Amino acid sequence: MVSSTSNFFKPTLAEVLERVGKHTKEGEWFKALCPVHGDKNPSLGVKQGTDGKAYIECFSQHCEYKDILEALGFPMFADENNFCSNKTTSKSNKSKTNVKTEATPQTKPNPSSSKRIYDNLAEYAQFKGVSEQVFLDAGWENWDWHGKKAIRFKTANGYRYRLLTETHNCFRSDKGFKNCWYGLTKAKTERTPPLIWCNGEPSTVLGQHYQLAAFCFSGGENTDIPHDKIEELKAVCSLDELLLIALDADETGKSGAIKKLEQLQNAGFTNVRALDFGSDKPRGFDLADFIKIYKENSLEELLKLSNLIIITESPDTDEQTGHAPIEGGNDANQTEVDSDDDEYEAINYTPSDGVKNKHGYYIRIGEVVRASDRDNFGEVKGVNGQFATVYFYNKETGKSATVNKDIDELTPTNPSRSKDVSSTQTPVNFPTAVGQAAYHGVLGEIIRTIAPHSESNPESILLTIIMMMGNIIGRRCYFEVARTRHYPILNIAVVGSTGCGKGSSLAEAEAFINPIDSEWSKNCVASGLSSGEGLVYRVRDKVVEQVEIKDKETKEKKLVEREKDPGVTDKRLFVQETELSNMLQVMKREGSNLSSIIRNAYDSRTLETMSKHDPMKATNPHVSILGHITKEELKALFSQNDKNNGFANRIAFVAAKRDRYLVNGSKIPVEPLNLLRDKVKKAIEFLDRKNSKLHNDLSTFLYNVENGIDGVETNLDQSAIDLLDQYYVELCDNGSGQIANILNRARVIVRRVAMIYTVLDCSLITR
Repeated sequence: MVSSTSNFFKPTLAEVLERVGKHTKEGEWFKALCPVHGDKNPSLGVKQGTDGKAYIECFSQHCEYKDILEALGFPMFADENNFCSNKTTSKSNKSKTNVKTEATPQTKPNPSSSKRIYDNLAEYAQFKGVSEQVFLDAGWENWDWHGKKAIRFKTANGYRYRLLTETHNCFRSDKGFKNCWYGLTKAKTERTPPLIWCNGEPSTVLGQHYQLAAFCFSGGENTDIPHDKIEELKAVCSLDELLLIALDADETGKSGAIKKLEQLQNAGFTNVRALDFGSDKPRGFDLADFIKIYKENSLEELLKLSNLIIITESPDTDEQTGHAPIEGGNDANQTEVDSDDDEYEAINYTPSDGVKNKHGYYIRIGEVVRASDRDNFGEVKGVNGQFATVYFYNKETGKSATVNKDIDELTPTNPSRSKDVSSTQTPVNFPTAVGQAAYHGVLGEIIRTIAPHSESNPESILLTIIMMMGNIIGRRCYFEVARTRHYPILNIAVVGSTGCGKGSSLAEAEAFINPIDSEWSKNCVASGLSSGEGLVYRVRDKVVEQVEIKDKETKEKKLVEREKDPGVTDKRLFVQETELSNMLQVMKREGSNLSSIIRNAYDSRTLETMSKHDPMKATNPHVSILGHITKEELKALFSQNDKNNGFANRIAFVAAKRDRYLVNGSKIPVEPLNLLRDKVKKAIEFLDRKNSKLHNDLSTFLYNVENGIDGVETNLDQSAIDLLDQYYVELCDNGSGQIANILNRARVIVRRVAMIYTVLDCSLITR
């Protein structure tokens, strides 16, 4: 599934059906043989997309959109006008199948539109957007590889071959070939920094042609980089030098980039960025494709890209530590680099992250420890089996050394500092980290900027910012389901042990959000919920009473209206309960109406207190509640009634843990934050413009919002509907019992979160 952008060509449904040959119709889908992977049964699905173009998907091998496009003879980019206009079918269309196929002449894809099959190096280079001479200068040449047309190029460990007659991107190597760096020396010595680790030799050649310091790991982009190759990289790149990782735009490329980012950080590199080409690119989009778009401006545009963020996936976590294991490191039979141990003192290790040896001590992997404890901690650069590279430090001389040791032989000088400490461990059964898709758009940029400087895990910061943004947006937008209007209102409980970073997640969110809307931060933020009446009072309506007065001239009495209470004009309210346990205690009191008021506020219903003397009413409330609580308090204070009456299922529960130690904090650069705040402001201005058109002008809109007339409606496009449909039953049908009751509004929460992402993208359509 690929989003349409201005840069990428998308054919119409009729154009695709003309080229796929014989096809059948099944519902809204047209089924045909996939031209990429050699189909025997029709697995290519084509249907009309919401943008009027063809929506294409391979249901069997999940072939890349780009590959399908090219195999059918279409251009990859929208500005490639001279593509082949003849009907094109691949060899796979001639396979025997139960589906009748029409005989169609096979025409070789035009070089400007096909990336897989070529006549020679000149045609290959032409597709890449450069002349043949560019590749010839890089040492590439036409070759015959066992009777097949190929291109040959030399690496440090032998020749590699790019086959020209295969329908997929096919490389081969000489027998005995070992993975190695390609283009690294030239990138460092002859090209403009920073170094750019890209995916594949063609991207390296194109990058260096445009003066980028591009290089790759030849023959092993999807593998972990061996320790000796990391050392080779260290020999040409200082640890504090900027290094960019720019692998493919698909999930495989992104996960590979994250792994390499972690590997380099574990090896001591301190200034590495894994770049995100974006979620709107076709699968397989790489640096070569990026360069084809931006050419001489490629470096400038690369530096504008967002960073991928490291996500720890719990299924692969270490049983003892809860952290993902770090692969790579030293070979088990490697000898010591420096065995002069007597001069050096083994520094203590930290239990927050690493490998637990047989003595019960945790050997640290990769993360920088608190500066004040630098003399008390060591750092393991990588672990392979039972061996680790350990950092030793001589306090008197200031010298250091790197020594390879069996981890079971490593014992800290102060064992009490290295034993298991629960507050620094990932809790047992900690939820799976959210995937990269959660870091989409401006919200992802915000978290990638803030999270490395905070002790809190990214998820708790992300959800806090999402709910605060929803409160700032207010009633500017909504979506409707089953005649019920939903606004960007979220209630969130951040759950974690004491001192795990719950408070810092709120502090980071406030520091970013408050400057965006100073009036909101001054007037719409409160804490200390102690009663339902108190909540209603904060968003109460104006109160007008009738009083009897006597006319001075006529002496007649008459009733006139007088404002008794001006009420609250801005009905947005963000409630911070850093001790959510206090609010839960209040709800347990006999006669407390706090739970019912909160439930009605979540549903955007009118809030009322029915007292005899001073009844209050709040129409059009927009109330969001953030609470912090420990797991133990949550279990003890959440009553059976709260779980069953709909209070709990109006809350999204977010697990929090400490992700790193920052004894003095870490200062976030001001300029990137200001640029991100500007993006958020533009999204709010976008909504205001849409609403001013809907309600004639902005002042009318604000008046209408005050009086319950809603903002602009948001909707799902067909691709979003299809995606939601895949998970809708799972979101709706949670079985029975307490857990089912708590999860009953999951589908609503998902839609509300999606709406916030959508409008922050300056759109009213969720895609």
